[in-house]
Amino acid sequence: MSDFYKLDIFCQITWGIGGRKMHSSLSALAKLQKIDNLITSKQAVGYLMKYYIATSLSRVTAHHIVREALKTCGHEISYDWTSHGSVKSTSKERLQEVATLELEGIADADFVVVLLPGGGGTHLELGFAIAKGKKVFLHSEEPSLFELGPQTNAFYHHPDIIQLVCPLAEVGRTVHSLLALPAMVP
Repeated sequence: MSDFYKLDIFCQITWGIGGRKMHSSLSALAKLQKIDNLITSKQAVGYLMKYYIATSLSRVTAHHIVREALKTCGHEISYDWTSHGSVKSTSKERLQEVATLELEGIADADFVVVLLPGGGGTHLELGFAIAKGKKVFLHSEEPSLFELGPQTNAFYHHPDIIQLVCPLAEVGRTVHSLLALPAMVP
């Protein structure tokens, strides 16, 4: 596999089962140049996609940071649950409506970004995305969540998961860059 496919642009990226780490020997400047060329190339233009962001209600700011970065790259959010916030105290009908809208958002998305830590809803959305065969980018700033031990989750290591360990501000551009690679197109 060439360095083109081994890009470790802004953060450590772990792919699929077995925790293989993909690293490039390119300097940081060369990596940035390669990514900038890729993003502006005709090849990247056809890869603008719909996405869904899953995280806990307490991480709305993190959601917005990633949403704005992906929007800047030209991607479209399939459903933005932050527009209504928590509906836990409204009515059972509203809870049912929001549950349906969120799952439809995942179903309509080309890829899903999951921001950890997340709660029960986040993990349900992660499982639904896997079941629907979506490409899932699972982000944590804490690398130990992806290491063996009681803190991890078997689904974090599913073959359709791409683990991202990097600062939150780099998630959107990293996801966009990875999507531009021919091997990453769903």
